[in-house]
Amino acid sequence: MELNTQINALDVLPAGSREKQKIAEKNLVNYAVPNQLLIAFIRENGHILRVVEKDGSRSAFYRVLYFDTPRNRFLKAAQNGKRNRLMVRIRQNEQSGKSFLEMRYTGKKGRPVRRRMETDGINKKFNAEETAFLKKAMPAKKIAKLSPRLEYSFHRMVLTDGQERMRIHSGVRFKNEQDVIRELDFSFVQLTRERYAPDGIFSEFLRNSGIRPSNNNKYVLGMSIFAGDYKPENRLNKIMQ
Repeated sequence: MELNTQINALDVLPAGSREKQKIAEKNLVNYAVPNQLLIAFIRENGHILRVVEKDGSRSAFYRVLYFDTPRNRFLKAAQNGKRNRLMVRIRQNEQSGKSFLEMRYTGKKGRPVRRRMETDGINKKFNAEETAFLKKAMPAKKIAKLSPRLEYSFHRMVLTDGQERMRIHSGVRFKNEQDVIRELDFSFVQLTRERYAPDGIFSEFLRNSGIRPSNNNKYVLGMSIFAGDYKPENRLNKIMQ
């Protein structure tokens, strides 16, 4: 993939600089960026950008499996922006081999809270320990009805210009229950910087490219793709089309 090739050509952030790159008060903003724009940005600013390694690796490959009820209650709640809603998924880092069962709860104020437990991989059925974990948020009858709905996979990389960080999900791919695969020509980007800090080259690039913040709920987006359920007023859909 050309985007990954461009990123792999960048220098690594020196280990001694890591402490200076910590962001105490994070300002997080999500974007969906066409890959060709992102490649052009990296080519133009490669002399400034650095890759932030994790555990000695420039990137990591993740697989995420989302679960829902037969009537897709989690999906509908997220689509409607309902508060006090849940999302259940298993997230696996193929580099480390670690997998986690995660519950993501969005409360009355719209702030997500995540709880997780380590698992032995991505399985389509929950064992006794996992069921006990899920019972903290829902009854056993509802847990028994949960089944896999969508798989989301991506490569995760982090770039910095010394002021901001750009967390990139590239090679985005969705797979539904019928094993139909959709690969997308854009990447998800999460921009972080110190609160009240001036804009860096990432922010300037996104603004000049006319790319606005988006919700980037991967489960909702993936399910909408397979349902052909695009909304013309959604800017992310315009990018995809």
